[in-house]
Amino acid sequence: MNVTTLRERPLILTLALILFMHVVDFMLIMPLGPQLMRTLSITPKQFGIVVSSYIFSASAMGLLAAAFIDRFDYKKSLLVLYFGMMLGNLACGLSQTYEVLVLARIITGGFGGVLSGLCLAIVSDVVPGPRRGAAIGLVMASFPSASVLGVPIGLYFGTHWDWHMPFLILAGLGVPVLAMSYYVLPSMKKHPLSPIAKHPLRTITDLFTAPENVRGLLLFAVLGLSSFSVIPFLSPYLVANGGIAEADLVYTYFAGGACNLFAMPFIGRCADRFGKYRVFLITAIISIIPIAIVTNLQQISLFMGMFITTFFMIFVSGRAVTAMSLISITVKPSIRSSFMSLNSSVQQFSSGIASFMAGNIIVKSATGQLLHYNVVGYISVAATLLSLYLGSRLIPLKEEL
Repeated sequence: MNVTTLRERPLILTLALILFMHVVDFMLIMPLGPQLMRTLSITPKQFGIVVSSYIFSASAMGLLAAAFIDRFDYKKSLLVLYFGMMLGNLACGLSQTYEVLVLARIITGGFGGVLSGLCLAIVSDVVPGPRRGAAIGLVMASFPSASVLGVPIGLYFGTHWDWHMPFLILAGLGVPVLAMSYYVLPSMKKHPLSPIAKHPLRTITDLFTAPENVRGLLLFAVLGLSSFSVIPFLSPYLVANGGIAEADLVYTYFAGGACNLFAMPFIGRCADRFGKYRVFLITAIISIIPIAIVTNLQQISLFMGMFITTFFMIFVSGRAVTAMSLISITVKPSIRSSFMSLNSSVQQFSSGIASFMAGNIIVKSATGQLLHYNVVGYISVAATLLSLYLGSRLIPLKEEL
């Protein structure tokens, strides 16, 4: 069976490009951390605020979108959100102070934070059920692609010019992508699976009170806490404590993203074949190992840094893929886009809390090393263990094991 038809291929490509740009924009700030902390003379706590400001803004907008998104033409909503994200990237590229950069990241997160759920909702409405899973897989390939291409290229420009350049390039590249979106995306004014219009507060209340929804939201909130207590400070820690040069960080992200291009589809197929919770259990437990390693590193070679971060990226991403598979069987089609927006909001909020918390725990020593990253690792491991229990509650174990 063909994954897509000729009519669907331009749509899938366009949505994948939009998500690619969004993921690069979201991820790029973290590997640029060492340069930002140095050039702006900011502390780990302030860098944590730079990261979490984007996430909190995206969370707030996702919560708002969950109440309203099904009432508007998806195409118009996506064009407005993407244009706003472009303006946010431009503002980041023109920022000269810490305070202005935080404001620019708030703007960017507010518009870009809803794009992921909206793109997946469009795919779900346009592509028929028998081909939908493969189509979603193609769109979500933009996540590891961003690590392979977008982030390394952005880091190259950031280290050979300065940290402003990648954001200016993102803003410029957004123009042709926006034009393509305008001509390729179909108008989607009516959503046949959507329920009868409710008051926005009633929509949010219904999503939060359904037991199957709450369990899914809690699972991704805990996974967000586990992941983003570690991820934002991974690059600064590799440089300050691991002894890896800033210019060499590009290789760690390239290696991790390249391996994930193959690992994510493979893990997804394993989940379908062997059981979603079983594969989630395996990937989550294994992810504890690289979490413990990366948060306790000392001086290491570039090769070892590439190996450890790739190990980390594969299993942290793998548990997210299988968790999403688990959640997908608990959500009714009629509330798919609203739930995706709400789930994105909850996950981003917990990720923002994690980043802010880590920024308050980690301190810089007089020699420039980062201290207490291991404490953050212990918190991440504890959250991972909690996610195992929450995942087991999404569906009866006998249906999956």
